[in-house]
Amino acid sequence: MKVEKKHKVLDSEQLNAALRASASSQFGVLDSDFLSKSVSLLNPPTPVSVKATAPVRDVMSRMKEYKMGCLTVEDEQGNLVGIFSERDYVVKVYEVVGEGDTPISEYMTPSPITISMTESIAHALSLMSQGGFRHLPVVDESGDMATGIISVKDVIDYIVESTVDDIMNFELEIETN
Repeated sequence: MKVEKKHKVLDSEQLNAALRASASSQFGVLDSDFLSKSVSLLNPPTPVSVKATAPVRDVMSRMKEYKMGCLTVEDEQGNLVGIFSERDYVVKVYEVVGEGDTPISEYMTPSPITISMTESIAHALSLMSQGGFRHLPVVDESGDMATGIISVKDVIDYIVESTVDDIMNFELEIETN
């Protein structure tokens, strides 16, 4: 039997206030300075988008072509209406769709949770953890248009890159002393 952990859900303001209050604290390898930075630090790539009417077959081809784990789904005006991920395919589509002509809107996650470019990395990670998803659309000021997408992998890649840079700089400092 799987026991689910329940974490207290904090909104963005509560989370940022807690991070500011603990500015000198460190959380494992992540310090509060990193966690309180905005998701813009991760330089989210522009999402690959499809229209809600796109057939599943075409959507899967685009995901393969762009080597993406998810795509955003737009209405005819370009507004974000959903997100479709590899997990959606495995759980909702695999073995159900015959020729793949069904519109992606039948299988996407509608009205996905989103984040703005100015919200903290900690808030993004909290949303992904609480929601059980790995991708989070970044939206414009209106909240209607996807301008980027971040994933857990983006955060990990940034941490690894920064850590390697710090280690290399540390080793160089030791050698020169």
